[in-house]
Amino acid sequence: MRMAVAITGDDSLDELDGRLRELQERIAAAVDADVADFEELLAAFRLPRADEEQQRERSAAIEAASVAATESPLALVEALADALELSHELEPRVKPGVVSDVLAGRDLAAGSARAALRTADLNLDQLDRLSSPRASGLRTRRDSLADRTEQAA
Repeated sequence: MRMAVAITGDDSLDELDGRLRELQERIAAAVDADVADFEELLAAFRLPRADEEQQRERSAAIEAASVAATESPLALVEALADALELSHELEPRVKPGVVSDVLAGRDLAAGSARAALRTADLNLDQLDRLSSPRASGLRTRRDSLADRTEQAA
C-alpha cells in the first residue's frame, strides 16, 4: 500500500503514508512479540514437574505464557485490521494503475489477520483447558477483532 502512495506521488497522501508507516512498525513489533511469546510458552512447557510444587509452578508459567501468546497475535490482528480499514481510505485516492496494489495489500493483511487469529485460537484453547480466568476476556477481544477484520477485508 505504501508503494501505491509513492507511485501516486500526491502530497495530499503524506498523512496516509505516515499512518501506513506507523502500522508497518506496529505489525513488525507484533510479529516479533509473537515469536518471543511463543518461545516463552515452549520454555514453560519444558519446566520440570517432578513434584507437586514444580507442577504448580509449571502450570502457572504455562498459563502466564499462554496469556502472552494470545495477546501478541491479537495485537497483530488489531494492527492488521487498522491497515485493512486504512486501505479503504487509500483505494480511491491512488492512481488507477496501482489500485491493484492496494487491493493486494488488503488481501495480504486479511490473510495475515486470519492466520494470527488461528494462533490466538490455539492459545485460547489452552487457556480454557487451564480454566484461566483470562480466557473469557481474551476470547471476547478475539471475536471482536475477527468481526472487524472480516468487515474490512
